[in-house]
Amino acid sequence: MKESESLPGIGQIVRIRKGREAGNFAVVIGLVDDRFISSSRWRKAEVRPWKKKNKNHVEFLPHILKK
Repeated sequence: MKESESLPGIGQIVRIRKGREAGNFAVVIGLVDDRFISSSRWRKAEVRPWKKKNKNHVEFLPHILKK
């Protein structure tokens, strides 16, 4: 299994590689299904504070935030 195919952990930091937010960092806050994660980033409160991301469009970093 490739690293990109493994499931990320909740709290894992990712670097966004594609799209409007490319180059920014986010935190995994949930798993939607095998293909998508929900990530949190500093966003306006009026807009939902999470965004669905394709796993293939982010780079998983080895750092995990803990409580």
